[in-house]
Amino acid sequence: ALGWAHTVNYPDLEEIYALTRDPDQPGHYRFDGRSIPIEREEVTVIDSAGNPVTQTLAWTPLGPVIFMTADTIFVLKSAGYNQNRAGLQWYRMGKAKTLAEFRKVLEMQEIAMFNIGYADRDGNIMYLWNGTIPKMPHPNSLATPVPAAKSSDVWTEIHPINDLMQLVNPKGGYIQNCNAPPYFTNLQQPLPRENYPAYFPANALWPRTQLALDLVDNDKKFSLEDFIELKFNMRLLMGERLRDELVALLEARAPDLDETARAGIGTLKAWDTTVAAESVGSVLFIEWWDRYYKDAKKDFIVQWSAEDPTTTPRGIADPDRAVAVFAKAAAKVTEGWGRVDVAWGEVHRLRRGDLDLPVGGANGVPGAFRVMKFRDAEDGKRVANSGDSFVFVVEFGKQPTAYSVLAYSESGREDSPHYNDQSKLFAANQMKKVAFSEREIRKQRLREYQPK
Repeated sequence: ALGWAHTVNYPDLEEIYALTRDPDQPGHYRFDGRSIPIEREEVTVIDSAGNPVTQTLAWTPLGPVIFMTADTIFVLKSAGYNQNRAGLQWYRMGKAKTLAEFRKVLEMQEIAMFNIGYADRDGNIMYLWNGTIPKMPHPNSLATPVPAAKSSDVWTEIHPINDLMQLVNPKGGYIQNCNAPPYFTNLQQPLPRENYPAYFPANALWPRTQLALDLVDNDKKFSLEDFIELKFNMRLLMGERLRDELVALLEARAPDLDETARAGIGTLKAWDTTVAAESVGSVLFIEWWDRYYKDAKKDFIVQWSAEDPTTTPRGIADPDRAVAVFAKAAAKVTEGWGRVDVAWGEVHRLRRGDLDLPVGGANGVPGAFRVMKFRDAEDGKRVANSGDSFVFVVEFGKQPTAYSVLAYSESGREDSPHYNDQSKLFAANQMKKVAFSEREIRKQRLREYQPK
């Protein structure tokens, strides 16, 4: 038995190349010393109103033409262009039975992006910063066009998977990724940034990943149930890192603050630095954070560094602004909720059908591991609409043991009993047992149908 999962890794898969038009032959460009025609085709589609719309598409062997001027054509050369076998690779990954088979399937390189985390019953774990990454003959330029006059000016190959950042059975017995760059997938066996091309992602860790590392990089031996508890951890890392410093700043300037802000100091001081539904002070801190945090390079005294990857950034760099926006945050919370010491779950709700429950979790930027994002509802509450959705925890034994939960439940039909049943579990930080064996499946079945 084995399993794998994806997180997002944001590789640079494409470049815009600027090709010179041939002044002597309309509809041609110069490349490798030759005049090459721009290929064109008229395509007709039906718009949303049911009307036919015809457009002329242009492309070159390097890729589609995205813009033209009198003397230049701009083409997009993408490593994901015409890659249409990703589904086949996912299917074969699902059919693999060993680590060796799984790695062989990865050599297909049909999945243009996504980190891959892997584990199996034999105790192997693996991480791969996966993608069809071009071998660039020039610095990557994002959206700035790169002049190209010959084949050596453009990328023509992708990196094989052995060139990509990866770990197999690293020290400490864990891998983790929260959509962050890969170099600190494991603190005990970091991947040196200098070993990889300059156009690979920059090294960085944001607070959510730092919290993930704090949860697993230790000498504890975790049970499956321990991991369920970890997944629903409600700590807010930047709250832990900044709360006491912010309180000290505010207390020193308390005489200059109004009554509402002074009341907020006490609320912040008593806060447990979590975003649990029952947490009091978290609404106020996040309101302050959203107003204070604009640019990490300006907002913190100590910037993030690879030499101190899990405790930076830190230090409030602009005390005057921190105090000023706290006063505004306290006023905003009091205006919206009637008091400054409102609990997180009074404001933040999980709603589905007639279900309306308090829910813990916050944005990952200030360091929540339980990520929840919210929209403003008509009644002023904030309603969960994204973030954690499908949660799956599995232990590979002779037969897998697993628990799962869908934050927004299984069915989209409001008349279904499964429209919001799992949402109740999710809001209560609980999961359901996954049925693997025939016996478990039959025990959980609601209806059985046998075709005649």
